[in-house]
Amino acid sequence: MRSALDQFSERPALGNGSGSFSYNVFSHWPKNLFLLQYDPEFAHNEYAQYLAEYGLIGILIIGVFLFLVFRFASKAEGTIEERRFDCGCLAAVGVAISHAMVDFVMHAPINIFVLGFAIGQIGQSAFVSIKRSSLNRWLSRSVSLSIFICSGYLLWQFGGSDLKSERASLALSDGKTVEAIELWKTVVAEDPANFIASYRCAEAYLSIAERISNREGRISFVERSIQMGGLISSSHPFYHQADLLLGYCYDERGLVDLANRHYRNALEKAPLRGECHLGMARHYLLLAYAAIPPG
Repeated sequence: MRSALDQFSERPALGNGSGSFSYNVFSHWPKNLFLLQYDPEFAHNEYAQYLAEYGLIGILIIGVFLFLVFRFASKAEGTIEERRFDCGCLAAVGVAISHAMVDFVMHAPINIFVLGFAIGQIGQSAFVSIKRSSLNRWLSRSVSLSIFICSGYLLWQFGGSDLKSERASLALSDGKTVEAIELWKTVVAEDPANFIASYRCAEAYLSIAERISNREGRISFVERSIQMGGLISSSHPFYHQADLLLGYCYDERGLVDLANRHYRNALEKAPLRGECHLGMARHYLLLAYAAIPPG
């Protein structure tokens, strides 16, 4: 949450863009705080994350929408059974927006589905009263306009980077490694702060290197992976996965001192992460194996 508020303070009006929290989190991570998560994508406070990504304008749109939901709920009509059901839906909305202060509930698809159903039920029950009142007709149009503006704003902030990343992931799963790399390189060129795309691109280079028997060809792809790892380290120096990647690559190159330095950096940044200890253990095993005399 502290990282999200720090990001919000940089661009309070419009925020840093959809999904930017996970890109910027490491640059705002306290140096004396252990990293317990593999890849912190969300703040444990939806409102703090919305402020960081969409700014005051985005949070204002969300606030107006929620106000209108409760406004419609107060005008809903129907039988006693229907009113009870509406109260249950309203309670579900209240629980969701309250829980959002301590968790990232809005980023779970099932929660959005339930919340959308509850809001839809409230709106359907209020439809009769809306038809009878010119003020409520105006409110209903305001809700529609708010949803339209919010959707357009999110699309504008969102861009196409995540869509290209998903296409790259699908291409990789289909065995189209080169196509996946080109897509991730496009994402990185459009958004240099997208360290996740850089990391996946580096992993793809390594996967190609592992399938090449010729040493020179293998080393050329390891070098490309090192370049991507260096890009991550320069833009997100607190990301321990970049050091693990570079340590592995330098082990492949036989550059023991550099590999050792990056593995130690990863341990300092995330001392409680098991993969950091496993990486260092693998490094020591390689050193021990190299020290065994032939025969």
